[in-house]
Amino acid sequence: PHSSSPPTHAAPRQRTRAGPGDMAGNDMVYVSGLPDTVTEADLSAIFGAIGQLKFDKKKGCDKVWLYRNKMTGLPKGDATVTYADPFAAEGAVNWFNNTDVLGRKVSVSLAQRKEGEGGSLPASHFGNALGNMPAAAAPYGAQHGSGNGGDAG
Repeated sequence: PHSSSPPTHAAPRQRTRAGPGDMAGNDMVYVSGLPDTVTEADLSAIFGAIGQLKFDKKKGCDKVWLYRNKMTGLPKGDATVTYADPFAAEGAVNWFNNTDVLGRKVSVSLAQRKEGEGGSLPASHFGNALGNMPAAAAPYGAQHGSGNGGDAG
């Protein structure tokens, strides 16, 4: 007396949400949609309101990384912000995603670190963003195998 019959073929298992430990220790958020006038100090002040930011000993300041245009040096509109606590990073995603920051609607997500690379862009960034722009305008380090982008610390 089962209400439904078992499937005739086994479908590949897909996760619809992260399980315990999947994002353990993920203390970094990726922010996109920022204006080109944004500074690291702006992001430290805004995102530091949610929780303590990790301190970058090499630079002597909060661990905030602005992706910049190689030619002009201006911010491209995306950044990573690293918190001292993964729960603060989650809080920042919940608080800031799809909100107005410095006059622009921003997207905020937990950054996904790639093993062996310094990059920390979310996986969704590579799929959608690169399909809509010429390769020359692709984010720094977005080419597969380059390992040049992001924050190496």
